[in-house]
Amino acid sequence: MKSTLLRFLALVTLGITSAPLLPGASIQVNTTFALPATSSQPLIWPASVASLQARATDPLYSSYSNSVRSYVNGQLGSLASATNEDTLASIAKGAAILERLGETPPNTYASYALVATTAISRMGSRAAWILFQPSNRFQHIYDSGRLQSMAEAFDLLRGSPNLTAANITTMRSKITQWADAGRNNLELNTFHPDDNYALKFGSAIITTALALRDSSTANTWLTKGKTLVNAALNRMADETGWYRESSWYANYSLNNLVSTAHHVKNATGVNWFTNLQPLFTFALLTRQPDGSSAPFEEGLRTYLTPDLAWGEYTSTSLGSELRWSRANLTAAPISSNFENNQYHTATRFLAVDNSVAAAVPTASPTNFLSSADVEITVLRSAHGTSGRQATLIAATDHSSDELINTRHNSRNPLDMVIYDGGESRVVTSGGGPNVTSSTNRAYYINTVTGKNVPTVNGTSSYITNGANIGVSTWLDSINEGGQTNRFADLSSTTVTGINGSGNTVTRTLAMIDESYFVVLDYFNNSAQVTNQVNWHPVGTRTQVSSTTDLLQYRWDKGTKSCDVFMAGSGALTGNNLSGYYAETFGGAEQTISGVQGALTSNDGSILTILSTRDTAATAIAATRLSTTASTAHAVELQVPGGYTDILTFSSTPGTDYDAGAITTDAAFAAVRDQGGAVVSFTLVNGSVVHLGGAAIFECSAAAPAISATYSTTGILAQVDADAAPTSDYHFGYGSTLNPSATYTGYQDGVALSPSQFYTDATGLHFIGISSGGTLRVTVQP
Repeated sequence: MKSTLLRFLALVTLGITSAPLLPGASIQVNTTFALPATSSQPLIWPASVASLQARATDPLYSSYSNSVRSYVNGQLGSLASATNEDTLASIAKGAAILERLGETPPNTYASYALVATTAISRMGSRAAWILFQPSNRFQHIYDSGRLQSMAEAFDLLRGSPNLTAANITTMRSKITQWADAGRNNLELNTFHPDDNYALKFGSAIITTALALRDSSTANTWLTKGKTLVNAALNRMADETGWYRESSWYANYSLNNLVSTAHHVKNATGVNWFTNLQPLFTFALLTRQPDGSSAPFEEGLRTYLTPDLAWGEYTSTSLGSELRWSRANLTAAPISSNFENNQYHTATRFLAVDNSVAAAVPTASPTNFLSSADVEITVLRSAHGTSGRQATLIAATDHSSDELINTRHNSRNPLDMVIYDGGESRVVTSGGGPNVTSSTNRAYYINTVTGKNVPTVNGTSSYITNGANIGVSTWLDSINEGGQTNRFADLSSTTVTGINGSGNTVTRTLAMIDESYFVVLDYFNNSAQVTNQVNWHPVGTRTQVSSTTDLLQYRWDKGTKSCDVFMAGSGALTGNNLSGYYAETFGGAEQTISGVQGALTSNDGSILTILSTRDTAATAIAATRLSTTASTAHAVELQVPGGYTDILTFSSTPGTDYDAGAITTDAAFAAVRDQGGAVVSFTLVNGSVVHLGGAAIFECSAAAPAISATYSTTGILAQVDADAAPTSDYHFGYGSTLNPSATYTGYQDGVALSPSQFYTDATGLHFIGISSGGTLRVTVQP
């Protein structure tokens, strides 16, 4: 399995200040196209009546046309008095499709063209908010979808013999009024010129310009829409596909943008989907095992709706993998705001490509995404629903104030969530049950300790400069050549300026043996402070132990449990936290009983073990372990399966210390013992692992990160390929391998020459290895 690594700099090692990142880039779309020539036939959707009629009878698409027909016909009896504008816009779009198919309404209206005209005529009026707010102001987040549906209906009706000049004038007048009211709106132009309002309305008014291309204001609409779309993408859509307002608002914006991308491509030949691909790639790389997106910022847990785009990405595996993602969506009861104020069943009839076959992603489940503005870690045991996943984000805020209530500022650097067993297990505060209208919105947005973040003196800072976010190492322990590693996937991410420029935190997140997570927070302070970590598992909290050298808690919810252990470089205090969480839009608000581990120190570290399990399953047992150095600390775990894992952390990497029978010099280490033999280990910024004085591993220069597993067939190790210096790596035989056997060494699947790999009585030696990568030792027959 191979990770997708979208990073641009490999930074320094754990505990050292990160180097600045280069300026970031954003997604932009091609806006050089002009209005197409006037045409009497539809342009923004396929004009061929025959092709639409063929889709209506094709089993791949007939369910959509049948649904449209049933929906529209079901509204005909009440259309003359209908006032719900979502319903009216949907009727207009659906009826225009049926008119294009050459169908006739049953026993009511003379034609579906008349149905569509009637629906549009019954839409309310709209006025621009210029100085004083009118009662019928254009509301961009709701009305953009309605405007887009009306414009689509207008274009689909072009060439219909059942339209009169009066019908056309009625529709054109209403659509023009709405478009101009939205375009000239104070709320948009002053407060939302480059966020989801702008992206939704910009998309809708481009559609309007293309559909009403013969209108006198069409060029004005087109210019305005182009400006809004790229301004919003520039501010919100990072090159990795991360959308700064959260996945919730990314999906909400795509609600309009995907349709417009089809319209631009159909009408002008300009392909926006190539530029928008990172948004879909991001959703796939970061999806939780049930298909949902991790809810950071002001978002709620939602899922990307990919079906209207997967047919645009068939030149690579992305299209098939997006289809697999939708087919394996088990997230419930969450909702998708992609459908809001739109009639996308009709859109799917026009545009979805259901000939695309689903295919399981072939890349590693673990992924790392990076740019100058964001660092994201996704540690995932499997792509499917059985997977366990932790997702971490460190990203820039929009500004350093809360004066404007619509800002999406979160002060959440290094926030993370955990998903396991089919549900969210460690959660962060999102936008509340009704997103921006929640009575607890202040908690969701402004209470820093409501997130799973490190804090200093109870708070964090707005991170507005991407140079304050850095990464020192990423590691994805892959399998290769029939041998298994998968012992440790990890990352180390540093944020400078946690509640003041004098406070820096490096958070190392590791998934050990795909079964539990370890978080090491290393604080570097300019003065004595209270350093804290905050955790919010779901369920009923029980304090198992309040011993200051090892805090232990358990959360129980139904048949699921989460065990949390915290150990510090000094005495820890455990503090209870109380907050809120909402799983879905409009859903019940949950009260979350969290916990905070606090350490008063000038510099210091807090190690957290988070183990999610079925309540009936055997729990991990933890004890504190003494070390031979005052700067080093250790915890011993008894792990189901007969394993003993020793976790160590040190503020002076490079200096050897003992923890039980283990000797290492790493800033962080996890060493697995089974029956007195080391079977796996991982190091961050370390070069030594000994067991009872016998060398298990040594390297000539500290490895930024390494994970290795011994088996009877050899050794499989992964070294951070982007950050590793040229080095010699020496592995002992341990109790697993036979010193008399013959071995072959490989780097990234390529057999090494005797000058780069040899064995002797002391062990197995890789010499002059540059760039790390996958190191494999295989026993020869």
